[in-house]
Amino acid sequence: MQKKLSPAQINFLVSLFGEEDVLLDREKIAIFGTDASKEFAWPSVVVRPESSKQIEELLRWANIEKIPIIPRARG
Repeated sequence: MQKKLSPAQINFLVSLFGEEDVLLDREKIAIFGTDASKEFAWPSVVVRPESSKQIEELLRWANIEKIPIIPRARG
């Protein structure tokens, strides 16, 4: 089940990754809802980190917020 993020949570992600690397549009994130298993689940948001520091901060924040993180590499 897709969890809806609050405006404050979305603002945090945008401040960490920048607007271009926070995907919220269903058309843009649909491809990230599946992998080779062919199972599908709508992501709440997709972020595209560019550094290990961003990943570290994301994981710390997600743990506090109780938001699951599902990593995905290339399709």
